Amino acid sequence: MKNRENEILQLFTQAVHRLTIQVETFAFEDKKLGQGIFIIDYIDQQGPCSMTDVVKAMNMIPSTATRQVDRLVDWGLVAREPSKLDRRRVILSVTASGAQASKKFVKHRMKNLRPILRSMSEKETEVLVKLLERIVERL
Repeated sequence: MKNRENEILQLFTQAVHRLTIQVETFAFEDKKLGQGIFIIDYIDQQGPCSMTDVVKAMNMIPSTATRQVDRLVDWGLVAREPSKLDRRRVILSVTASGAQASKKFVKHRMKNLRPILRSMSEKETEVLVKLLERIVERL
């Protein structure tokens, strides 16, 4: 079992590294979004939300999330406005340009993922989905 653990660790590390490179090198309108693309994607999926929602969902330190969102706002990908119900709260929403960035990122990821999925049988795909669900649950 020990050899398998090392093998799994090495393969998992390689996969995470390659996925990280895809994220870190992804650019939209000549801007490298890095982890900011996940913030855009979260807001795009959830709809308008607060900074607190983003911090919790992204598991980020508030100051890091604020810097990321500030940059996304400066680039016109996310809009920030006071809540109509509580002016102390700030509501974030994705702009049209931010939605385009999110769609482009999904296409970018699918371009890399699709050949892998096409090379797998239906059963292998089902097993992969179940394994990924378990990994995500436990991380």
